[in-house]
Amino acid sequence: MFATLLLTDTVAYPTKKNTKVFATGRPIKLATSFAYASSLAKIHFDQLSNPVVLPSSDTDDVAASDYMLPISTCSLYTDGSFLASYSGSLPSMSSAWLALDEDELILESCSEVIPATYPSAFRSEIYALLSALKALPPHSSIVINTDCASLISFWHQFIDKPFILKLLRQPNHLLWLSVRHYYYSKQLSVTLHKVSAHDDNMLNNQVDFLAKDAYFLPQPTFTPTALIKAPCIILYDSLPIEDNIRQFFKSIYEAQNLLSFSSLSHFSLLAPVNTFDWEGISFWLS
Repeated sequence: MFATLLLTDTVAYPTKKNTKVFATGRPIKLATSFAYASSLAKIHFDQLSNPVVLPSSDTDDVAASDYMLPISTCSLYTDGSFLASYSGSLPSMSSAWLALDEDELILESCSEVIPATYPSAFRSEIYALLSALKALPPHSSIVINTDCASLISFWHQFIDKPFILKLLRQPNHLLWLSVRHYYYSKQLSVTLHKVSAHDDNMLNNQVDFLAKDAYFLPQPTFTPTALIKAPCIILYDSLPIEDNIRQFFKSIYEAQNLLSFSSLSHFSLLAPVNTFDWEGISFWLS
């Protein structure tokens, strides 16, 4: 079961540690929602990582809902591409993959534009990996070739190990949770292999070209949450929170405090409120 959690829907209860916070009227609902999300994720992935308790219907649902590559698929090349904003244009992200058989003949290829939420080069690489895993048939044994060393590092740290709460403090954690979902629900065997970027590897150069060429495809019309498979999605202003959750909550709390501080009447008596360097004041107060 997957749930979307709005910050306004969370409930905070006073405890021994936060009694003083309640007494001052400070908002702590955001921190409570983080604990709720953490507990949901831990329970969900502790069960999902255990093949004994893995429901067979999970695999059936995935197979019925997603496009599947042929079972002869033996390896994949994935790549993401990021185009920074320039001349007032918005940044753009895209991803691509190639599916090969045991003779390294191309079976299928895919390239797509990614919603420009939290744009970064690494995020586009994760999307490419996620898209490839979604297309694999259940119980596949596959080698995934990528020129992104960070992707391989994160995989070994957070995917092919039991779930740890540290993942929720990482940028793009919802995408990584989605990667975990398909990896375990399809019961895949995946080996990630590092290839050199911009070298003489024809297949890697081809998937790189596909990813860059996808810039010219129409922008996606689906919401950023459409591709996410996570036990709990925390939304703020209708967008999923993909940054470090604790730091995100802290920044909102600090912004609310600064707004209350700048609204004090004695500041308006001294001078117009917009004459104060609130960014500098916030820096020295924090």
